[in-house]
Amino acid sequence: MVMRKILCFGDSLTRGMPGVTYLKHFKNKDKYINFGLGGDTVIGMTERLIKTIKKDKYKDITDIVVGIGVNDILLPFLEGYAPSWKRRVKSFNKRGSIPCIDEYHFLIEYTKLVKILNETSKNIIIFSIPYIESEDIKFNNKVDIYNIVIQDLCNQNNIVYIDFKAIQQKIKDNLNNTGSSFMSKNRLRVITDTLLTSFLPFSSYVSKKRGLALTVDGCHLNNVSAKVLAEEIEKCLNK
Repeated sequence: MVMRKILCFGDSLTRGMPGVTYLKHFKNKDKYINFGLGGDTVIGMTERLIKTIKKDKYKDITDIVVGIGVNDILLPFLEGYAPSWKRRVKSFNKRGSIPCIDEYHFLIEYTKLVKILNETSKNIIIFSIPYIESEDIKFNNKVDIYNIVIQDLCNQNNIVYIDFKAIQQKIKDNLNNTGSSFMSKNRLRVITDTLLTSFLPFSSYVSKKRGLALTVDGCHLNNVSAKVLAEEIEKCLNK
């Protein structure tokens, strides 16, 4: 029996800083390698993927799990959110994490990503951009538009697609939760959130204190979301 070796590519939602990575909830953690990078975008992640799969030590991978796109929505907003965020976004752009400018650009770049994934001849699983627990509906409206792009590309290329946002929405509705929040303009608070939710076991406490069902700060996953995503990915892998 071939031992599975699975690369998990994405942004801070995969990395788990701040918040909780879904990799924490896998049963056999040794099979999974975390290639999440905070602030990354479709363009940035695609370049990282290309470099990674060329390395000899990853020639024997069996599966690739991908979750990317939320920063293509958030970074343009965060650039004007606060001076500290503007500096942070500039550093992301400088390293190659450049956001798509609109839905059409997103389609072009995600199509490139899917082509590269298909060329690996590995088993591919892609999960949607997640639910954003913000009171500003413009975020989730854009998430829905971009997720249609992702789902259509998966359907066209016979790639397994997990509608993570729909799963999260059902959880929030079932809990009758209307809580909302958004990442602080104060970068020190974001650093504190990372300490409390990524390195210390207080993600559930932080999430509950802010009245949230799915995230620790409106964007990054709490234990509930991370666990359900891990379960959905494992179901797909076991098929």
